[in-house]
Amino acid sequence: MISRLLYVSLIALLATLITKQLHIGIDFYHFWVVGAAREKSEQPLGSPYAQAKEHASVMNAAADRIWLRYLTRSQIQDLERNAEQVPRVLERLVATHGEANLSDLRENSRFLTINMRRRALDLTGTPLLYALCTVLPKHYEVAYEAWAWITFAAFVLGSFLLLLAMGRPWEEMLLCAAALALAMRPLNTDVRVGNVNGLHLLVAAVALAVAVGPLRRARDEMARGRWGALVLSIVAFYLLLKPTFAFAGLALAGHVALVLGRAGFLRALIPAGIAAVLMALIPCFVFGAPMVWFDWLAYIGQDTEKLAYGVEKSNLSTPLHLKLWFPALPLVGWSMVLGIGLVGSLLLVVRKAAGEGWKAKLQSAARAVLAEPYAAMSMGLCVTFATSPLVWGHYLTVFAIPIVWYGLWDRELRGTREAYLCSVLFFATALLYLGLLDIVLSVFHIVDSDGTLRSVTAFAWMPLWANLLLWLRARLARGEAAPSTASAAVAATA
Repeated sequence: MISRLLYVSLIALLATLITKQLHIGIDFYHFWVVGAAREKSEQPLGSPYAQAKEHASVMNAAADRIWLRYLTRSQIQDLERNAEQVPRVLERLVATHGEANLSDLRENSRFLTINMRRRALDLTGTPLLYALCTVLPKHYEVAYEAWAWITFAAFVLGSFLLLLAMGRPWEEMLLCAAALALAMRPLNTDVRVGNVNGLHLLVAAVALAVAVGPLRRARDEMARGRWGALVLSIVAFYLLLKPTFAFAGLALAGHVALVLGRAGFLRALIPAGIAAVLMALIPCFVFGAPMVWFDWLAYIGQDTEKLAYGVEKSNLSTPLHLKLWFPALPLVGWSMVLGIGLVGSLLLVVRKAAGEGWKAKLQSAARAVLAEPYAAMSMGLCVTFATSPLVWGHYLTVFAIPIVWYGLWDRELRGTREAYLCSVLFFATALLYLGLLDIVLSVFHIVDSDGTLRSVTAFAWMPLWANLLLWLRARLARGEAAPSTASAAVAATA
């Protein structure tokens, strides 16, 4: 029965992806354009950050060559100023010339549409991400659809690896991963815009799978060192690919440090550091630009507001909303206030930890958090959601990690007086982060015209943080600084 449900679910999932409109990949264009421009350019191109205008010019010229078969130069310039008119222009050309005579427009419709919206490039991704994307097909339609499938498959596989921590049969967990993909509206957004969050989740899931599996099962110091170095190398790749959730990556590195001990961690850092350097060198060779990482940092830092998109563009940043309501304090100031608030709430819980003096209490709390990699990464994600000046809806794809963490803890909660409170808190966050409340409102034909739901979602990390604090308090009350019974069972069966 389970296998039949599994197959039906997966087929429905794949059919949903195939039949849904993929849109134009407004984020993916930046990943693809670097490699495509290098291939089409008659002159060698170097760092995409130092030569962003040159990369854009190459692709703009390629698009214009197609348009010039049907439009004049002045019409193209008018279309550039009114990019939203591209679909209508394409329809008008089809009506005038006939679809059979417009095969080049039909085959390049997405490229022509996105190019008009991205005549100037905004290359904020890391050099490693752009370097890896140079292997993508150079035809935009093919590349975008392939990327959508890769993102989709990466999320399902990543969720499956995460859910294996529940200790249930793999068939059930694969079914749950498929169901989660269907329910996760941020994943739909990630596929539509063509971002990298599905792949990012897979990288995190692999690191967590190694941490709760081979690393925890290792019986001798040498084996633990090898597995610890592997986890640290994956964390390095996670951060070099996209440093958005750096706190989560560092939290997982802290788990490795706790498992290996100070000396073992320092030894594991050597091969992991070598791996990180080699990964960082990849874009230097691909782009022929030894300083490409510094170019990226300079490009990001040339405008302090570059990553601070407004709430009208669906930015779910908590500091940005607070700045909008209370403009006396700058954006960075609100991030600091929220960070101080998180630290303060932690200290309120930590003061009940065992040990004499704050140093002993803090060490006890740190060990309790870092002993559980799922909880540690969930805390890191929560800190990012709370303090970051930029939180797009597709970032919430990583909410799959807190879902599994809560599933593990819920086993320990059953029968306790905190079980209902924690369920309500987690459901409140899940309702907003999964996009389920938006679906409920649409069923009743309630339109969020003033962005109220978006503003509420910007604060949805608060119930999750409260849940994490309740978990930490329970761990400290039991005096635990080792993996919980649920996680230990997972390690035994992994």
